[in-house]
Amino acid sequence: MTEEAKKSAPPATSWRQKIWNGAKFMARAIFWPGSKKQWAIFLTTVLVLQPLAGMLFPTAKDVLKEEGMNPALAEELAPGKNIHIRKDNFFGKLHAVFDRTSLIVMPPIHYYRNIRQDSNIGGYAVNGTMPISALNFVHVAYNAADLCNVYIKTDSREVEYQKATAEINISSDGQPDITISLKTKPPISSGKIYHRYKILHEISHCAKQNKEMSDPIYKEADADYRAIRTLAQEKNDPTLVQNFIDYKALDPGDTDHDVVLYLDAKFNNRAVPSAEEMIEANDLAAVRIKKLNEKADFKDACTVAWFAENAEDLCHDKKLYPLPPLAQRRVDLHMQARSKYVSVTTKIGPPPKNIS
Repeated sequence: MTEEAKKSAPPATSWRQKIWNGAKFMARAIFWPGSKKQWAIFLTTVLVLQPLAGMLFPTAKDVLKEEGMNPALAEELAPGKNIHIRKDNFFGKLHAVFDRTSLIVMPPIHYYRNIRQDSNIGGYAVNGTMPISALNFVHVAYNAADLCNVYIKTDSREVEYQKATAEINISSDGQPDITISLKTKPPISSGKIYHRYKILHEISHCAKQNKEMSDPIYKEADADYRAIRTLAQEKNDPTLVQNFIDYKALDPGDTDHDVVLYLDAKFNNRAVPSAEEMIEANDLAAVRIKKLNEKADFKDACTVAWFAENAEDLCHDKKLYPLPPLAQRRVDLHMQARSKYVSVTTKIGPPPKNIS
């Protein structure tokens, strides 16, 4: 090569730069592909590597045994399914990034929406439940291999079972102060019991019967029923059934998880309401429950004249319109649970001293 050619040639790329360029290319391919090569890598990752990597996590039977439960429960709850349960660690989260991968929802969007942002998620199952199409890559593979991957947050052992407390301070110039303290004792007093319930609940989502249900609220209701029934039988403790009904009555979660009416009917051998009936009853009951909770919270505060004069809606009984039977049952379940697990203490301070 002539001296002139050497001068015009681009400088040699260092090995560090080559590694960095390769890493950028692979990251772009996996998380937001552009070129044909990147799409090839992306599809290989989500259709082959992600499902296969899921099989490296412990099986449901192994996890149940580790939790002190009968490993055969996995087969009873989800016959014939190949179920693996991911640990709540770096590798589990990395694997979960691809759970909802589609042409519409790329991995970073799924991670932000469903894992990082939503702290209320205690777990979920990937069971090929989305329609099988080119738009839902991962679920094509899961359906083909009859796989189900479960993700359980380990902090569900502690987070759900800290006693909830709240304090309301009410004051007005020249009037005695009012302090209202609310304490909620959790119906499920053991975080370990709750964690086992979450595992059984998500395994139940892997069942073909659950997968084929069309209504999300019925999917959650069915998984709850089978998990609670199994746990109560496994622990030989029938009181767990009512404890979980109380828990669901007090803390229903979102629309799809407000299933206490289903549990109440199923465990008491009554006809279960339809999905539409439950949702309608829950919506009607929510307004009444909010009003009744407020009246219960401020009941003793209403004995203070200045507060009663300024809080007519809370302190004066007004005739409430009758609710449909199913909505009224939802209200009753909440208020019965509240009477057992929520305590209210009201302190009324002395009148302020006149300062002359």
